[in-house]
Amino acid sequence: MQNKINFLRRKNIFPLFLLQNYSSECIIIDEYYITEELMDKISLLQSRRNALLQAGEAVRKSVSALIDADSFVETDSFSFSGNEFYGENAEGEGVVTGLATLVDTPVAIVALNAAVLSGGLTLAGCKKIVKCLEKAENASAPVVYLLSSQGVVAGEGVNVLEGVAEVVAKMDELKGYVPQFAVVLGDVLGSASLFVAEADYAYYLKDSCVSYASPLVIAAKSNLSADKAKIGGAAATEYTNLATFTVESLEEVKDSIANVLNVLPAYGGELLETGDDLNRAFPGLNEKACAK
Repeated sequence: MQNKINFLRRKNIFPLFLLQNYSSECIIIDEYYITEELMDKISLLQSRRNALLQAGEAVRKSVSALIDADSFVETDSFSFSGNEFYGENAEGEGVVTGLATLVDTPVAIVALNAAVLSGGLTLAGCKKIVKCLEKAENASAPVVYLLSSQGVVAGEGVNVLEGVAEVVAKMDELKGYVPQFAVVLGDVLGSASLFVAEADYAYYLKDSCVSYASPLVIAAKSNLSADKAKIGGAAATEYTNLATFTVESLEEVKDSIANVLNVLPAYGGELLETGDDLNRAFPGLNEKACAK
């Protein structure tokens, strides 16, 4: 009983008999008192949740168009860096991550939200992406990146470059282990363009652009026209082979990814019966494991 009371105290939830002389105003829910302090925390959580949903409305529609209905489970939705340069917290940090199914195949989703910080990468956002990739590795789940970003957030300084390096290193670790698909929704500039290069397959939607330097910067230095299509569009990647597919809609992307996964041995087709005995003894293993 005492352990239960201590737990309730830590959670700011108190049984009725403990609060007969409690001076603060409380609310009764299922025979328990919930203090105003806890109600304030609940209200804060609800307001932040509403802000998250509002800021990520567009990117969540893109995610929903790519996956099976009602299959998306978001992870680390309340991540933020608290960087003093922002002036206030940027809910979601421009990154939406989670797990879902695509044509009944479990996948991990990483979506850069252009509506928050222009899809800019922060250290906290990069840590969030790495955590999602680790979940994908543990579940042997393919990863789908939905990308639209202006690069890193300048206010982060060099710290964010550490985060970008961790993401790229983790993506490189996953190569040959789980397939990775990059879907270019719009402009993907700066360090975010590395994600496209690291992915196994890249889908370019109409008017999308991938460039490490901004087309405006390239145009200024070369005295050429700032034509995004010529600088970083699908046609411009003829010599780099970054663009695996050029598509018109996310529905095409979904069908294409499903076809690719169906061809890959680990994700499509039926298991082949070898007829081998699972309990078969192999003396050679004992010889190699011998201390001699």
